[in-house]
Amino acid sequence: MGYGYGVTGKRAEAIAVIKELEEKYARKEAVGRYIAAVYAGLGEKDKAFEWLEKDFQTRNGELGSIRWSIPVSIPKAKQEKAFAELEKAFEERLVAEPVEG
Repeated sequence: MGYGYGVTGKRAEAIAVIKELEEKYARKEAVGRYIAAVYAGLGEKDKAFEWLEKDFQTRNGELGSIRWSIPVSIPKAKQEKAFAELEKAFEERLVAEPVEG
């Protein structure tokens, strides 16, 4: 919903969603990827990447899905240095700490 507000120019509504999600994040009821999506909708890609990085550092969220969700919400994301660095770090972590099934 917040992403939709952002891309349709409803900045005040998008910011309200961000504030709500940040409160939930503090209580571990939301992941940074959700906040990143709203910032992406607002066109604030640096803030979006900051939240993705926060999830990565805290091992929070479903970061495996960023390869598919972020390029949709941030045009040309794969060309962004921040995205490339995050993707590389994620891949390195997967090699160092494989997920057991």
